[in-house]
Amino acid sequence: MKENWSVWESTNIPKGKYELISLEQNWNAVKLIFDDEKTKVEVTYKEEILAFRSCDESDRWKTIDTVLAEKGRYFFRNKLLFKVENSEFKQWYIQENFNTRNEAEFEHHVFVAMNDIIDVLALHEPVIKITPI
Repeated sequence: MKENWSVWESTNIPKGKYELISLEQNWNAVKLIFDDEKTKVEVTYKEEILAFRSCDESDRWKTIDTVLAEKGRYFFRNKLLFKVENSEFKQWYIQENFNTRNEAEFEHHVFVAMNDIIDVLALHEPVIKITPI
């Protein structure tokens, strides 16, 4: 299975070199906060998320290399949010749940910051708040 990465264009997040400032999970939501010294981006999943993972970007070299080989070396540059179809993470989740979820029921969102990569499997799109700093 070949993953298909795309830039999530509909979010209106300004281009920039974002750093992950905060990742918080509680009973009410999962919230991620990024900034690039000009813009603060708050991403809140208020609805149930199925799973998430957070890794230092240096621990995801295989993924980065594979995507850049297909999409070009500037694919991630100054962009924060991506969607992945045919996702290995989604397949892992489905297998772990003995196929109780259909792949079409949820999306794989990926936040690629300067030093972190955060994957989220979500039933709904997040609320995104963009604030100039």
